[in-house]
Amino acid sequence: MQISVMVGNLVADPVTLQRNVKGVQTSVTHFTLAINDTRRPDAPATFVRCTAWRGAGETIQKYACKGRGLLVTGTVKASAYTRQDGSNAASLDLNVQDFQFLGKNPANQATQVAAATTTAMATAAAAAEYDAVDNGADEDPWA
Repeated sequence: MQISVMVGNLVADPVTLQRNVKGVQTSVTHFTLAINDTRRPDAPATFVRCTAWRGAGETIQKYACKGRGLLVTGTVKASAYTRQDGSNAASLDLNVQDFQFLGKNPANQATQVAAATTTAMATAAAAAEYDAVDNGADEDPWA
């Protein structure tokens, strides 16, 4: 068995479905990676359809969105098919065995900035409230 390693960006948000596999409900997540050739920037991207099963797929679906960088490893299968216009084409399908998120999640950047701003505002308000409290520092409690 050959294992391939691919790095790309998600073309769209992952989609998770529930499938009945041998009588057991199993989650399966489908997504497509766009892989660019860094040696030839003018070359078109290669698109790889990926399938991740169970927990791995659920994690990808939960934390990744369109544009997110992803490194995936797994087995690759090439498939030939006929397009609607009658021309022949081929696709690459990768069965994900392992993955790693790369960079920041584009959809969460705005959420993270808002959360950081809210935290900073709450911290500043708490500090101002603490400074406003008269703790009687000018009195000696043991006198």
